[in-house]
Order: sequence, then C-alpha cells, then structure tokens
Amino acid sequence: MSGFEVFREDGETVGYITSDDENSWQPHTVFGAPIGPALPREDATEVLMTMGLPLLAERWVLDHAGQEVTVEIVEASRSQVQVRYIDFGHPELHGRLKTLDAPVGDALRPKVP
Repeated sequence: MSGFEVFREDGETVGYITSDDENSWQPHTVFGAPIGPALPREDATEVLMTMGLPLLAERWVLDHAGQEVTVEIVEASRSQVQVRYIDFGHPELHGRLKTLDAPVGDALRPKVP
C-alpha cells in the first residue's frame, strides 16, 4: 500500500490518499480516518480538497468500549488526534479529552445525521 499527502495551495495538509492499486485511491483525514469510498486518484484528491479540513469541525463518533459516543475534534495531526466527549448520553465522559494515535482507522468516523 502506498500513500501521498494532499496539500492546499498554502501548504496546509488536508489529508492523504492510499492505494492498493493504481486505479483505486482511498481518501483519509490527516489522522487516518477514511472519508468515503475508494475513488480514482483525482476524485479522491478532490474529496480531500473539498472536505478534508471542514470535516474536522463536524461531530464524530468514537468507538468507546464497544459503544458509539459523540465527540468533537480538538486537535489533529498525522501522528495523533485529540477529541472531546460531547455526548450527553454519557455524562461520566462528557467534557473529557482523549488522545488517539494515528492512524485511527474505523475507530473514529464522521457522525452521519
């Protein structure tokens, strides 16, 4: 598997794409969460240019001990992501911070409305 970082014009990393073959590229956030399906390289790059950074401001779902808990991203990098628990259904966690090592894979994913 090979991968390439994708940058905005100002040099900000918006994510990266990986591929098992030359025709199918998976877009990932900067911390390794997959974004959508695998696509041709140009399309996967466009997904990151359009959604890579704005998606970080949305609500996310974290697999916490087998339960899906709503979180928000506080800080993200290629090596780790820090989230804050914001799920009122889990008052014992609400407001706490958790740092995850990247890549996070499917443990952290965008919350679908």
